[in-house]
Amino acid sequence: MSNGSVVCHGCKIAQDQSQLVLTRTTTENCPKCGSQLATRGQENLSWTNATRVANIEAWLSGYQSETSQLVKKRELVHSKKQIWAVGSPHAFAAEVSYDGTELVAVRMVNKGAEAIVRSAIEDLKISAAKRGFQSFGMVLTAWDYNEGRSAGCVWGIVQYVRPHDLTTGLLSTILARLSEAMQDAKSAVFGE
Repeated sequence: MSNGSVVCHGCKIAQDQSQLVLTRTTTENCPKCGSQLATRGQENLSWTNATRVANIEAWLSGYQSETSQLVKKRELVHSKKQIWAVGSPHAFAAEVSYDGTELVAVRMVNKGAEAIVRSAIEDLKISAAKRGFQSFGMVLTAWDYNEGRSAGCVWGIVQYVRPHDLTTGLLSTILARLSEAMQDAKSAVFGE
């Protein structure tokens, strides 16, 4: 056993201390007799999220080294969400995002006319589902004082992975499959 590791009493496997999940337990007792009524445990989420973000950043760094594609973290001011723009050899923009949940989103994104995407949303869902992905779309509205309302639409296809399943080569494979699905969706939605 090396320094910084402990052996689990349950599974008897040596674990690195940096991978351990901290928990807190709250016990609720009867106010009259003191008998224990309930016990609740909760992960130390700030520690867990910091570890997951570090794992994601290491994964993206490995992708950048393996492909020579640029990876850049976006700075979001009022959000707990983490987003990285990911360079890829494919025709669509790619990004990886993590919002503190159990899932990392790998997305391919395209911009399109709002009216076209709204009218063909079912085609987009079907194209994504055929390859085992989910579609997404957002209408972005801005207000220009000179020109009035302007709207655009961002749409794409997403694959979710767990933060502890991030292996070398996985991102390249996901991006290639997402690109194929995006081409299918673009053909179905826009006739291109």
